[in-house]
Amino acid sequence: MTSTKAAVKFAAAIESLYMGSQPDAAIDEALALPSGAALMWRVLNGCPPNEAGRRGGRRQSVNLPGLFRLHAQGLTDGAIARSLGVSRNSVYLWRNKLGLPPNG
Repeated sequence: MTSTKAAVKFAAAIESLYMGSQPDAAIDEALALPSGAALMWRVLNGCPPNEAGRRGGRRQSVNLPGLFRLHAQGLTDGAIARSLGVSRNSVYLWRNKLGLPPNG
């Protein structure tokens, strides 16, 4: 199976579990995906978290699609933070949560 076919297969499986109201962590576990994979899929597709996946606490402060775009362009955490108007620590924490390697 080519990597493109595998990616489509995983995306379809993630979507199926998401539509079944599964939270991100349960989707990652069910498909043996790295932690944060379902979150990344959900954010890239503009989907809100399922009720079971909601947590109390502060609102998300980082524009995740912007973080993905700027990270893919090779920007450092500091440059991403300046561009998004958030702290470098926020970018660092979200980047690590999503399993993205540091640039530079």
